[in-house]
Amino acid sequence: MNEIPNIRNLKWPVFTFFILAYVWSWSWWVPVLYKLHDQGNNPGNIPGWIVPFVVLGAYGPSIAAISLTIFAKGTTGLKRLLSRFLLWRAPVLVHFITWLGPSVFLIIAILLSPANSALLGKLDWSQAQLIPMVLISGLIFGPLAEELGWRGYALPFLQKKYSALTSSLIIGVAWCFWHTPLFWAPGGTLISGHEVTILAVSKYLLFACGLSVIFTWIFNRSKGSVLLSVVFHTMANASLPFLLFPYANANAVYSISWLMIIPVWIVAISLLFFYGHRNLSKEPRIKSG
Repeated sequence: MNEIPNIRNLKWPVFTFFILAYVWSWSWWVPVLYKLHDQGNNPGNIPGWIVPFVVLGAYGPSIAAISLTIFAKGTTGLKRLLSRFLLWRAPVLVHFITWLGPSVFLIIAILLSPANSALLGKLDWSQAQLIPMVLISGLIFGPLAEELGWRGYALPFLQKKYSALTSSLIIGVAWCFWHTPLFWAPGGTLISGHEVTILAVSKYLLFACGLSVIFTWIFNRSKGSVLLSVVFHTMANASLPFLLFPYANANAVYSISWLMIIPVWIVAISLLFFYGHRNLSKEPRIKSG
């Protein structure tokens, strides 16, 4: 009876994961974005049939993780990987940052912004009724599509060889440039819908790496919870405080969004200082598989 190959026999499991994630996602995104470019890249002209292709592309990291896990360890390994969705116990501080951190980052960015209240427009609390819809749609388009791969699969493997900080930065870089086709899309990244420049890409890379450090801390402090990573990613994508300013000037929203880099890195550096760059946790590192 043939044995299921062991992941240790795969010479570069994380590199292979990155390649598969990129190939899957870009194979769906690039043709669609080429079509959008022909139509002037106007959100109002986007045909409905394009949306499923964009969503399918987003699932590259999770599909790569599932495929490599089945190849290496069969259904048993896949069950262990998927079981990370059931982990939710973590210290109170972890839950606070997971659920409320992204909104706090954005509120700080608003306070730091030179944009005045006229640019943000009137605060409309009635918009809060849209929060459930925004969270559910955001969950499908990004967090569920990605976190089983970036944090559930790649992070434990990287931490077997590197420190938590180095592992975070490696994933941050890979995560940032995985989005590259979306830089020229109407949405999907902080760059999307604006001029793609070296400065913009550099700022987005800095933002992704800062978030990646926080993701690693959440993952390690929750003993490997993909569920909490999905929640944090969902809250980060939702930008809930902006929802309460439906008349905000688009340029003000854009500039404020970039200012989130400051609170993100303040938190990331604080976590590195208090928990150490090697583990970003008081617990042992999470093992792969």
